[in-house]
Amino acid sequence: MLLLLKKLTTVAELECFAATQILNQGTATPLDYLLQASVYVVYRPTAPDIWMGGFVVSTNYKRYFEVLTPEQSQKIDSEQIAFNQTAEITCIWKNRGSKMPTTEVAQMYFYALREGFRTKKRFIVAGTANEKIRKIQMIVFRHLLFSDSVNFYGHSHHVWIYYCKRWELFPGFLRYINTFLW
Repeated sequence: MLLLLKKLTTVAELECFAATQILNQGTATPLDYLLQASVYVVYRPTAPDIWMGGFVVSTNYKRYFEVLTPEQSQKIDSEQIAFNQTAEITCIWKNRGSKMPTTEVAQMYFYALREGFRTKKRFIVAGTANEKIRKIQMIVFRHLLFSDSVNFYGHSHHVWIYYCKRWELFPGFLRYINTFLW
């Protein structure tokens, strides 16, 4: 079944996104971050009130970079990834209460990559503190930018931050499809 994409625009929708993300991913996202970003959900046409998943694309404030120390930030500076030339895809979650077939998960990832592409930023950044997610996402985001322990909202986690150039998004997505759908 084809998932549809909806961009959230109201404070009530963003608050609902944040609450739903906590339930499904376990991570809290501040409302002020969501207000400055583009926030999306996917849903089935037969059940538009049930969000199957969601993600955020931000070109201003980058959550992945905020947890780095100045020394850790120097690593990113040495990679010549200009902050003003990056878009961040983050806050990706799937509805744990509804089974999503692999094809729907791929559709949601496609939408996230497409919206990242539409920012026209030169670099697209993503990251995680989950090794399994890192392996999946690095099929698309092939350049490791950072791997170390950081203080993430009061807790120490090992995180990975990676990126791809804008033009690498769709060849990367084809690698993802080849890995998981065929």
